This record gives sequence, structure tokens and C-alpha cells, in this order.
Amino acid sequence: MSVHLNNVLYYAAIVVLVGGFIFGVVFALQARREASEGVDLTSEADMISGFQRSRDAGEMDDAEFRRVRDLLIAGKSAKGAERRETEPTPGVEVSPPAVHPERPPAPGVPE
Repeated sequence: MSVHLNNVLYYAAIVVLVGGFIFGVVFALQARREASEGVDLTSEADMISGFQRSRDAGEMDDAEFRRVRDLLIAGKSAKGAERRETEPTPGVEVSPPAVHPERPPAPGVPE
């Protein structure tokens, strides 16, 4: 009888593991689908033209439109600056940092 109980526990553990794996895959695919649906690929030009229409319709004043436009332009230039900082310039070899001058030994530390 104990052999039969061990077999049942073995197969029950396998069923739980496989079920958990399937649940995890389904959950991950659903999260991925929801994340990709939330991506908005609207360009800055499209957003600015939408804000221009709102300004023309009287839904926003000129000062607010200028503020939003400046924020969009500043965000676009900040993204470009970030990209320039992280990407190496084509054709330029990256050199190691310069060697620091000799530091005096710390007091009490033999050379």
C-alpha cells in the first residue's frame, strides 16, 4: 500500500509542476500582450498637431500650447543626447582612461 501512495504522490507532484508551468506561460503571454497593446507609437509631430487643433478650438491657450510644445521638443532632444552619450561615434576608437599620477602611500603602509 505504501508503494501505491508513493506513486500517487509522485504523479501528483508532476501534475502540479506541469500545471504551474502552463499557468506561468499563459500568464507571461497575457502580460506581454497587454504591454504591447499599451505602446503608443505617436510621433512628436502628430502630438504637436493635435495640441495645435486643441489650441485652435479654444480648448487650450497659447501659453499652455507653448509649454507643451517646449516639453515635447526638450524630451526629444534629451533622448537624442542620451543616445549620443551611450553610443560610440562611428570610426572613433575608444581609448582606455589616462593613467593617474602616482599617489603617495598611505601612512603606516609599507611600500
